[in-house]
Amino acid sequence: MRHADYVAIDAENWSSLRNMVTGSPLHYRHARETADVDTVGRGLGRAMHALALEPETFEQEYPVFTGKKRQGKAWDAFQAANADAVIVNEREYRIATAMAAALRADPIVGPVLFGPDVRYEVEVAWEIMLGGRRRRCAGRIDALGDVVLVDLKALRDGSPNKCQHTIRWSDYHTQAVWYADGCERAGLGYRTPMIAVVENTAPYPCVLYPLGPRAVDYGRSRYLGWLEKLAVAEENNAWHGYAQQPVTFEVPDDEPFALKIDGGELDLDDAAA
Repeated sequence: MRHADYVAIDAENWSSLRNMVTGSPLHYRHARETADVDTVGRGLGRAMHALALEPETFEQEYPVFTGKKRQGKAWDAFQAANADAVIVNEREYRIATAMAAALRADPIVGPVLFGPDVRYEVEVAWEIMLGGRRRRCAGRIDALGDVVLVDLKALRDGSPNKCQHTIRWSDYHTQAVWYADGCERAGLGYRTPMIAVVENTAPYPCVLYPLGPRAVDYGRSRYLGWLEKLAVAEENNAWHGYAQQPVTFEVPDDEPFALKIDGGELDLDDAAA
């Protein structure tokens, strides 16, 4: 099942739900009503997923464009012939292949992500009771084993210091918990959520990030809060943007006003006094 087909499922899914925090109810509704558009960077990540997890699907779903630029008659013809596929060029194919090889070779990530019990691109459907209403949910999990669940990410910087911020800022931990809880609610049993990261530039280092107990609890509270926020928007038919009233802009009192002219500095607060 291609990504566009999956997003169209009549159930709550991560791709739309995450807009409740990164955007607003307005962004959420827009995401539900419009097709998901692939970017070049996103296409590279999906190509890596296919080459690493389902290499047998790559040729059919990820045709490789051998031209130099994504423009001109050759590109238009190739794009028209592969309208339903994610197109990558030769450079992106080489990078995605190297990333997939790095994941398999990594002594920590490899045995977990490619264990004998692991299945890939597993579709799961479940329901959540919220405010007396039953809400249908769905997810497509990158890698699902007997005891672990792995969400695979391709990032510019996978280092632990940077990723502590990236995972939290992008709510990758919330996404992994959403899937793990979905498995449990679907009757498949709870899996330990983990995030596997591979950098998208050479030498393509990999890191495995199992979620700690507080990260799991925090991620769960995040998505449940979004669902409650969504329920309020639906009940009131209130699909507003960022704010429902004017937002005053101000600067802190302890921030001095200074004007620099020809190397000199004038304190505007003193001048005004």
